[in-house]
Amino acid sequence: MHAQMGSVLRELSESPPPPRPLVQRYGPAALAVFTPEERRRFLGSIDSGVLSRIHHDPWAWDVVAAEVAWELLYRLEPELYGRLTVGERIHPGVLAWIPERIGRAVEVGCGWGRLTLELAHRCEELAGIEPAGALRERLKARVSEECRGHCTVTGGFINDIPIPDAWADVTFTCSAFSCDPVHGGDPGLAELDRVTRTGGMVVLIWPPRNRAWLEERGFQFLNFAGEMNVEFGTVEEAVELASIFYPGAVSEVARRGSRVVPCSLLGISGPKSLAWRTVRR
Repeated sequence: MHAQMGSVLRELSESPPPPRPLVQRYGPAALAVFTPEERRRFLGSIDSGVLSRIHHDPWAWDVVAAEVAWELLYRLEPELYGRLTVGERIHPGVLAWIPERIGRAVEVGCGWGRLTLELAHRCEELAGIEPAGALRERLKARVSEECRGHCTVTGGFINDIPIPDAWADVTFTCSAFSCDPVHGGDPGLAELDRVTRTGGMVVLIWPPRNRAWLEERGFQFLNFAGEMNVEFGTVEEAVELASIFYPGAVSEVARRGSRVVPCSLLGISGPKSLAWRTVRR
């Protein structure tokens, strides 16, 4: 009996700890990954008094972490982000709506490339913009293998796109635009318009939930029917990633014991909708 108990205790002590939720995953030292420009953008709106206390006041760090956890993820653990998004497949209706042939297109906020690689096969020229250096380098490698030279990936931000005026026929984002000026807002829309030719389109796939805000700015909406799922590689991965990104759902994900998890269970809609408007000057 004692030998059995000792074996169980050893197994428990040797088991890795459960993964921490995203907002608890990093500490203040992680901010060193940001470039000076990124610090200005992502930390500029946070009270300086809060920032000054992050190394000795857990509450202050919690405030900052809630604002920048995703940005840290993109830069510190891009493969982890890739494991999450590879299973968030874009709805077939959205992909069917996108024109089969596009001359020039820009995609801002490419991330792991779930939309980028779809667009690359439709565009004569595709310019991908990805702010996070670690994600950008991995996407460049994927693009060089799969897209045969007609797709480039460079740095930039949604309100500072390094593309000439009126260059694109269509400009896209996929789950990268928000109504917050840090990640879009009116400055971001103005920049998306600037790089798009007159008569071209700005298309937001998986747009923010503030539909009224976008309608006031001339966007039309499409939402495709059907339950969306996140398709993880294994049941174990589903539980692991839910623990990090959807901690409120992890017990139900584990109970179901399936690698395919409905988006509704995770509290997200999934990439099944889009908002678009024609650029007019």
